[in-house]
This record gives sequence, C-alpha cells and structure tokens, in this order.
Amino acid sequence: MINFLYTRMVFPLAFLFQGIPFKQSYKKVKALMQNCASLSGYHTTALGTDISSYLNSHPLLTKQDFIRDNETRGTAFVTRKTSGSSGIPMVLTFSRQQIADQQAVRQYCYQQVGIRLGEREARFWGRKETQGLKQRIKNLILHRKLFCDMSWDEKALYRLVAYRPSYLYGYSSMLLATAKAYQKYGITPPPLKSVICTAESIAGFQITLLEQVFKAPVMVEYGCTEFDIIAMKLNGVYTIVNPNLIIEKIDSQLVITDVCHQELSRYQLGDGAAFSEKKAYYTACDNFADVNGRSQERIVYLPEGKVCHAGIFSEAMKLIHETLLPIHQFRITQKSVQQFNIEICTLDDVEPDSQRITEKIMSILDEKLGYHADYNISYGPLKKLSGKHDYFTSEMN
Repeated sequence: MINFLYTRMVFPLAFLFQGIPFKQSYKKVKALMQNCASLSGYHTTALGTDISSYLNSHPLLTKQDFIRDNETRGTAFVTRKTSGSSGIPMVLTFSRQQIADQQAVRQYCYQQVGIRLGEREARFWGRKETQGLKQRIKNLILHRKLFCDMSWDEKALYRLVAYRPSYLYGYSSMLLATAKAYQKYGITPPPLKSVICTAESIAGFQITLLEQVFKAPVMVEYGCTEFDIIAMKLNGVYTIVNPNLIIEKIDSQLVITDVCHQELSRYQLGDGAAFSEKKAYYTACDNFADVNGRSQERIVYLPEGKVCHAGIFSEAMKLIHETLLPIHQFRITQKSVQQFNIEICTLDDVEPDSQRITEKIMSILDEKLGYHADYNISYGPLKKLSGKHDYFTSEMN
C-alpha cells in the first residue's frame, strides 16, 4: 500500500508541483529506447545538423575547459557539486527539463526489474554527514533509508529485513559487506526486486555472490554527476540507456555529447570502455563489455616503461576465487614497478593456513603481469578508507 501511494501519488505530485515534466520525458525515453532506429533523427533535430558534422565542428572539452567557460551561471533548478574521481571540483547546474530526462532514464532502467520510482529503497552510502535533518526529510520524501555503517550485527540485519525495501542501492563494497553478514549469521535477507550497484567497480564473481545471497537480479549502474545514468549492466553486458547521449571513443577514452545540454559537447569523461564493434560514435541501445575506469587511476606500470590496465587483477582474483579460496573483497596497491600490496578478504575472514595457497596466488599474479614481482599479501577485513572503494590504486601516478 505504501509503495502504491508513493509511486502513484507522492512522486507524480512532487514532479507536478515542482514543474518537472517527468511524464513527457518518460514517454520520450521509452519510445526512443524501444525504437533505436529513431535515435539518429532525434539527435539530428536536437543538434540542428547531422551528428558527424556537429562532432567535427566542436573541439574536445576538458573538465578545466568546462569550469572556465561556465564560471558565470544564472539561476538553476538543481545545483550539484562534485570532486569526482578525477579530483577536479565541479559545480553543475541542471534545468527542470534535464532533471526530468535524468529521472525518466532511471525509471526506464528500474522497470527492467519491475521497480517504479518511489518504491521503498535501502540506500548504502558512505557519507555519514548526509544524515542531518535536511537529509532525513529528503529521504522521507524520496521513500528511502540510508545505511552508512558496514559493521553489521544480527540486530542490524533484522532491522533491514523489518524495513522491507523493494530494492537495495549503493556502493558495491557496502552491498558486498551486507551480503557477507547475512551469510555469516545465516539470516534470510528481505525479499527484493533487485540489487543496484553504483559508484565502485565490482567483479563478475562478486555480482554472482550478490545474486545468490539476495536471490534477486543485480544491476550495475554506470554514470557520473555530469550525465547521471549513462549505461546499465544486466545479465553480463552494459547497455547505453540514455538516449540524449552520443559517445565517441578517442584514444581509448570516452568522449560524450549531451544533445539536450550542449554545454557538454565532446566532453572528455576520462573513462574507457570495451566496445565489441568499432564505430565513429555510439548511442543508446549500443552495448559494451566493461568500463575500464578512470584511465589515470587504472594504469599498472610494468618494466621497460610498459603499462597495462588494472583489469588483469580482476581476472586474477576471479581465477583465485574459483580455484583456491572464496574471496569477498580485494584491494591492490602498486608501490613500484616491482612491489604490490595485496589485501584479500575471504568470505569467512580467515587467513589461509597453507603457504601453498599464498604461493599459488603469487604465481597467478605473476602470470597475469607477465613478470615476477614482489607481493606483500595480507588477509582479513580490508582497512577502512574514506569515500569509494576501488580494487586498484597506484602510488606511481
């Protein structure tokens, strides 16, 4: 009953009273996603010219360029601040139409797993400062509850069950910690429509773990503050779900144009993605296998000045998880070309009692790197870090 009231009354009235044309935006997004052939005409109309001509006539836009060119801003419906993964502080403004489009894309994605905007959400977020009075009122209106502590005990797990959320949403590391706690105490999680991971990288075997524990489909959201949702991963592949975006891949990095927010034209996002098909540009309905993350943060430095992507460590941990010991989380820090710190948290938090297992782990890592390196391997819960969790960091950047 409460979900019905929020999805059919509270949210629609909130959009209406704030002048957000959500209904029209959702009809547009749904129609475009169901008829991908119409995207080219939609983009041409929005840009005032054909896509290739528009892209060729605009230079690449860096974050610094965007900040410089948008220092003077008028009033906006929503203002968002972020330092992002690049560490460059940004202030972004959005109109009511842009918010409507963003929420329409979110509604389209959620409906793939049977969720409507306004259903009860359990949000796993890492910033405790967001629990002030203003945020509590906002969470009440948005029909969600924040969970910021990963130190789960039985009472906390039962409180989540009693909250009866329709879905879980948040940092991958926090969702994994919750799944592990339910396994540890043998408590049945609440029935869910989906688990939605965002903000942090997550390996395929970890997605499988979430699906097994929560008995619900797992979606992985890929986006950023500038564009909100860009793509969603469901059933092993990312699909571009924002029909307003045109995506180029230049020098292994994504360059994005928002046809409805043309201040962000040919914007260098900094991420990479593995597309199966080589094209001049990509739009909604196109698929890609994986997101390579911020390029400057995911480079592994090898001997003789060579480099590779940190995805090799995700592959290595998948193999270790499947053949040696069950891994819950892991973190790898490159100290130098020769030295790596490897933190491994097993599902039972127990350190393997066999030196043979540690030696095999080193052998697998050497094989993936292509040379013999020195590893400082530790087992147990990962050290707590502020902000987002990522599986690889380099101290050589």
